[in-house]
Amino acid sequence: MVRNLVLTIIFVLFSSCSAFAETWDFGIGLPFYSGRMKNYHPLQLEIGVASVKGYGINSSIQSVKSHKVSGFTGKLKWTSFDIHIFYRFEKYVHRWDVGVMTNLNKYYGQINEIEFNKNITYIGPMIQYSTTIKGYDREDAYYGVRIFALSTSEINTHSFDLTDDTTFQSEHENYKSYIKNNNPALTVGLNFTIGFRL
Repeated sequence: MVRNLVLTIIFVLFSSCSAFAETWDFGIGLPFYSGRMKNYHPLQLEIGVASVKGYGINSSIQSVKSHKVSGFTGKLKWTSFDIHIFYRFEKYVHRWDVGVMTNLNKYYGQINEIEFNKNITYIGPMIQYSTTIKGYDREDAYYGVRIFALSTSEINTHSFDLTDDTTFQSEHENYKSYIKNNNPALTVGLNFTIGFRL
């Protein structure tokens, strides 16, 4: 997951198609995901690029929390990334980005010596409005508001077990319940971003 994200950014950075890398966006976001905020600190870093023709890609990494139950040596940790593929409608300093958003999550950890992991992927439509605070076109500061609706079917599958070991069954059930309770099948969200463009 992380490797694919890095390879995508490298490809975009060093692509020989000079017309593509027209506008770079760098920002800090404050995300809200309904039913999922126990997973996150409300902060994320964002980087994106849009072409002259309006096609673009954006990625962000969320600041996540860890979950631990007293009496056990294990912790439930995870990583969370967003990838947005969009088309940008631009008029002077006003921009509308309309596209698809994917949220990739990897839960991992261990219960004493027993390691486990679980991947959860959300996908759905997104729209973002952004406008310039200072400057024009490039080398400007901006803010943006993104609205999205994401769904997953992975939480409701029968093959959800994190480990096959029964020694730490109570802790296993605790982590399993935590993931289920904090990843609903449908989540709607809002993200406020402030940043600058090159």
